[in-house]
Amino acid sequence: MKARAILLPFILLACTDSAAPSSDQGTDTDSEGSGTDEVGTETESESETDSDTGTDTEGTPVCGDGLQAGEELCDDGNDVDLDGCNSDCTPTGAVVWQVDLGVDGFDVAEGTCLATDGATVYFGGTLRNGFSTVGGFLSALNLDGELLWTHTQTAPINDCITTSMGPVVVSYIDEGLALHDSADGTQVWQANMPGAWHPISVADDGDSVVVITVSPAEMYRFGLDGALLDSANFSVPASDSQANVGVGPDGSVYVSGTDDDTGPFFVALDGSFEQQWRIDLPPETVLPIPTHAVGSESTWLSVSREAGNAAVLHEVSFAGEELASHVIDSEVAFDLAIDADHHVLIAQFLSSIVTKRGPDGAVIWTEALEGIPVAVDAVPGDLSVLSLELVDDLCRLTRRYR
Repeated sequence: MKARAILLPFILLACTDSAAPSSDQGTDTDSEGSGTDEVGTETESESETDSDTGTDTEGTPVCGDGLQAGEELCDDGNDVDLDGCNSDCTPTGAVVWQVDLGVDGFDVAEGTCLATDGATVYFGGTLRNGFSTVGGFLSALNLDGELLWTHTQTAPINDCITTSMGPVVVSYIDEGLALHDSADGTQVWQANMPGAWHPISVADDGDSVVVITVSPAEMYRFGLDGALLDSANFSVPASDSQANVGVGPDGSVYVSGTDDDTGPFFVALDGSFEQQWRIDLPPETVLPIPTHAVGSESTWLSVSREAGNAAVLHEVSFAGEELASHVIDSEVAFDLAIDADHHVLIAQFLSSIVTKRGPDGAVIWTEALEGIPVAVDAVPGDLSVLSLELVDDLCRLTRRYR
């Protein structure tokens, strides 16, 4: 998911060379499952179970019988997800693997993006030497946490999105975007935004990618072959680094950012970049900028009040109607993601935690991080959670059970 690219140099945290993933299975779950004998009895009716070992007559573990056996990491006796022990007998929110990432130098992580098949996670960032930017890097890992390749370049990577052709990244220094080969990271093509600078956010709409720039504020649409398809001036005078873009299931483009004159905003544009609606919010944010995530049913927007007083989550329909709002006191929400079940994942900056909340805003689980959270994402299929954090002199990517 997208991270706040320009703000991260102020964090002054670094990454080191990549390391092998470590596993921590079921050690950091916050909630406890509440099993029921009734469900366990139903399971046994399908396969006769040894009540002492938690296995069937053939020695295969029976998930949901209340007895942990074999490769089960937990078994609370029911088939309910997100109650501490999921229906596949994996502990809610527990670490699957953890890997420290980066390349030589003082490197800043910018964000993650998942391949369209959900089998690869891409990780991009900035190569730094002290306070000087010297380049960028893009790495690919499989869902076992194994590093597949790392590509380095002379310009930093500020955002990435995956397409059917491979990962597309943007860089505000070389004023362009580039498609990389998913097999080895080599650059396939590079395109530049004419007459604009600082491309800061990119989104995929299936057949093309949408890029927003600042100074001036422009929207661009590029084909997956790098050809410029459309462009339009963006009517909101967003200041440097203060806009994020996402594409909805109907092709609408959603932009959140900060207007220099009026404060935080959230705007929906149609496929031709014509404004459909706009929401202006109280001018209370300072750092970081508003961020949003687009789901299959609605969008979620986070606005952090001045001095970290609170993070306010707004659920907004695709028609621009506010459906709900939730306040997280003394917090800054640095990144959001929405999984296939419409749960909201939040990287909470001040308390260094990752949380999962239900569609009603209620906390499902909370997991503490050692460093500062940068990005969060949801893996399609198994709905596991990826979080990226900066820990002292390294960048840490963690995969957790849903």
